Amino acid sequence: MLKRLRVLLWGIVSPVTLLFVLLAIPLLGNFIVIEVASRLGCNLGENAVHPCLVLGHDMGSFVYGYLVDIFILGAFNPFFSAELFVRFLHGLAGILWMLGIAATIVARTIRRHSLS
Repeated sequence: MLKRLRVLLWGIVSPVTLLFVLLAIPLLGNFIVIEVASRLGCNLGENAVHPCLVLGHDMGSFVYGYLVDIFILGAFNPFFSAELFVRFLHGLAGILWMLGIAATIVARTIRRHSLS
């Protein structure tokens, strides 16, 4: 029975974890662009668009957009994730998810008491 609960728990927790990882992907892209621009020697600053020549093309406004966007996404993403999670919990899937977690905790407690 415990194996079934463990499978149920992973089946319920995995989609929620995947959602939070997918919400972090835009931030990872921003970090990659900023790091590459930094290694190419571009002047990074959010006060103005600085010229950044990459293969003969000025990418300064592109890098500036990513630099400013990291602050907006960085501030907004945790609130967005929390709002999505609360909405998820209010639905049927969230109730089943919470019941699955509660069942797993109860099963572990019963298992620990039966072993001692």
